Amino acid sequence: MQDGVKKLIINVDAVENTKDKNLKSFLEYMKTGVSTSEFTRRLNNMVETIKDKVTARTEYNFVPGYIMDAKYEERERANKKIAKIEAKAEKEIKEAKAEIEKLKAELEKLKNN
Repeated sequence: MQDGVKKLIINVDAVENTKDKNLKSFLEYMKTGVSTSEFTRRLNNMVETIKDKVTARTEYNFVPGYIMDAKYEERERANKKIAKIEAKAEKEIKEAKAEIEKLKAELEKLKNN
């Protein structure tokens, strides 16, 4: 980001497909908040320590804002994709209608002959 903040997206739902037990433990901790390894216990202790510090707590409370930003950005990307799909569908419908009209005209011509 321009302000130096780095955003990290973690797919915690990948925990079921993860074979590495350390990574699996970390993803389970991120998903449930439950520590299942020495690493996640230490991580949890650090998180609790940070939450207790006043200055760190202020930064910690900004996380929901970052999440909202990420959701907004993703929604904008999705809306752009939807708009492209709709435009393509409209074009294809227009072409199909033109083809139908062309076939109707040919059929009418055949009827008149």
